Amino acid sequence: MISVALAVFMTGLVLGVVAMLHGTERRVRPALAPHERDGAHDPATEPSALFNLASLAAFSIGFGFTAYLVARNTAWPLAAQLAAAAISGGGGRARHTILVGRRAIAGARAGPVGERNQVQG
Repeated sequence: MISVALAVFMTGLVLGVVAMLHGTERRVRPALAPHERDGAHDPATEPSALFNLASLAAFSIGFGFTAYLVARNTAWPLAAQLAAAAISGGGGRARHTILVGRRAIAGARAGPVGERNQVQG
């Protein structure tokens, strides 16, 4: 269990770095001619706060870290260790989703759409 926990934790760290480097990018829309653009906010291109690489990284880091500590320091059965790790990973993902949804996406919604204003994870 310890090696699996460390593998999940390290995977979460790598996913977190990839998410920081690439960000949570907007979905690409078909190109429109300049006279057809209305400049309004398009919710179809808005990144998802729940389903993105950074939220998967948050879950993996929380799960792996807690699974390692529980497996190393307790004599709990495997099901209890996995349950504790899953609850911690879910809490990490929930905190990440709330933070991205309230801060990053709302801030990007207020600004102009452009490469400079991509939402970072």
